[in-house]
Amino acid sequence: MFRSWTLALILLVVLSLGAGIAWRYRGGIAIAPQTSEQPATSTSPEAKLAHGSCLEEDEVAEYPVDEERYGKGTTLPKIPLVEISVKDKASGRVTFVFQIENVSSVYHAIELHRCGIYVIRRFNYNPELSERGTGLPVELWRYRYDGKEEKLLTFATNAALNYDYDFRVDDTETHLQLITGILGNPDYALLFRNLKTGKDDFILKLDDLLKQNPGVRPGSFDFADFNADRTYLWGDLYDGPFETVYFRIAFPSWRVEVFPPPPNIPSGAERAPYLKTGWIAYADITTFTGIQEVTEQIWEQARREGRQKNLWLYNIFTEEQIRVASADPAWRFNINWLSDTELEYTLPSGEKKIYTIQKQI
Repeated sequence: MFRSWTLALILLVVLSLGAGIAWRYRGGIAIAPQTSEQPATSTSPEAKLAHGSCLEEDEVAEYPVDEERYGKGTTLPKIPLVEISVKDKASGRVTFVFQIENVSSVYHAIELHRCGIYVIRRFNYNPELSERGTGLPVELWRYRYDGKEEKLLTFATNAALNYDYDFRVDDTETHLQLITGILGNPDYALLFRNLKTGKDDFILKLDDLLKQNPGVRPGSFDFADFNADRTYLWGDLYDGPFETVYFRIAFPSWRVEVFPPPPNIPSGAERAPYLKTGWIAYADITTFTGIQEVTEQIWEQARREGRQKNLWLYNIFTEEQIRVASADPAWRFNINWLSDTELEYTLPSGEKKIYTIQKQI
């Protein structure tokens, strides 16, 4: 009799523990019990135990950002364990949660898209050592919203650096952009890999670009962006705070055109390209050099010469140039494109003005 009561008591304890553990696990990861201090958007008791591979039209995904480390407004995640929450757009209610381990500390480690989460991961990490050049595995992975995962590539091996530790995925999740090699080497290039086939659709080598356009000043590749109708990809080469050339890649023919920057734009100038229309808004006196004392010397020299800082519009297709406004050499116009034809800027009085371009290209 005593033995029967003992076995029953043990079984009751086991079942209680199992129920408690099951209650804390939703969506495939451990979830802490809710408290009165948690926001209304915490995981609901009706949270899904599974999710499809893509987000639904009424869903959005997000992850916690590390404002304590990087400051307010950052998009950098808390690492190395990143929690992905799927929410209902209307109510903000969390419906599904899972975690990604070993997320890298690079500045652009993660992208969220409708059918995939693309993330740079590193393994066997020692925080006292740099990731680059230590032989640590650094890889790009894709996660679906059902929690399934796959490795897409290895950024570096012990033998060589294959790709820069950065990437971009287009909105349709068709092409992955990577930068290969090191600036100055023959293999330095911007690469477009087809995520559906796993093959490289196009490789734009810097050496080829310079040979075909001998007047172009060398620089590092920036990633390219599709225009609205996906007929072109726009990108640039840069040398520090200066774009040495803009390039346009026709899609899907991959034909490349290059356009030089405005002739009187200095390094470190305030600027706002709107490349799909060909217009670049910029100031003609340096705004920032990285060293405040040097920047102030540039401003003071301009004042001694009686020069003001001018805000210009320049069209890279027609080479048309329009002077919009003038101010003290130290002034920042805070230029912002509102539309294809409307440029917002701020005067020293604090007044915000809008310049409208009359002629569209």
